[in-house]
Amino acid sequence: MRLWQESDFDDFHEVMSNELTHTHTGEDAWSAEQTKGMIRWNMENTDIGSGYFNLPLVLLDTNKVIGRVGLNPYLEEKRIPEIEWTVNPQYWNKGYATQIAREMLGFAFEKAGFGEVVGIVKDTNTGSVRVLEKIGAQFEARKLFRGEEWDFYSMKSG
Repeated sequence: MRLWQESDFDDFHEVMSNELTHTHTGEDAWSAEQTKGMIRWNMENTDIGSGYFNLPLVLLDTNKVIGRVGLNPYLEEKRIPEIEWTVNPQYWNKGYATQIAREMLGFAFEKAGFGEVVGIVKDTNTGSVRVLEKIGAQFEARKLFRGEEWDFYSMKSG
C-alpha cells in the first residue's frame, strides 16, 4: 500500500472497468472518468491519520496496481469503519485479499484505535466471505443496506 499517484490510472482502470470485478458489488464497470475522479479525490483527501482512507493495492515486485484497500466510514458516531478491498480478478485466489485484510485490521486496531471493524458482503461473494472468516470476522446479520440485502460481519479489537 502507498498513496495514490496519477500514474496509477492505467492499472487501476484495468481493475475497475472489468465487469467481473463488480460481480458482487452492485456497481457497473467504471468509466475512465470515474476511475480518474476516484484517484484524484483520494490524492486530494487522503488523511491516513484519521483512520479512514483508500489506498492502491500494489504488487511490490512490479509496482503494478492490482486493486484498492481501505477503511471507510460506516458508523462514524461510534468510530466503526468498514473494511474494503477490490482486487483485479486475475489475482483472485492468490491470497492477496487475506494478506491485505490482515494488515488493515492490524492498522485499524493498533494504529487507528478502532474497537470494531465491519465487513459488508453479498452472501454470493464466497471469496470475500472466506477472507472475512480467515481474519476472524463473525457473521452478525443480514440487513437491508443501500437498497439491497448484505451480510454484515464484525471484528473486535482485543
